[in-house]
Amino acid sequence: MIKVIMEDNSKFSAETFEDLVVALKLDMWLPLPQEEYMAGVAKRCEAWDGIKIEYSTAEEFIKELVRVGVIKMMWRGVKV
Repeated sequence: MIKVIMEDNSKFSAETFEDLVVALKLDMWLPLPQEEYMAGVAKRCEAWDGIKIEYSTAEEFIKELVRVGVIKMMWRGVKV
């Protein structure tokens, strides 16, 4: 189980990085494919903070969000 706390203190968890991206996308109510969602977030990160994020997988995308501070904390927990 992958757990994260976002910069706005919202919390998400999922079994895989792909599922975590889906959860983040659904929270924004965007009817977009996963790739378009990730590209949009990357574009906003660059526009707002001037920080470019680079990724080719859902795991890299999530780790980049940690690096730039969009995700405040990430850890792997035990499913209960």
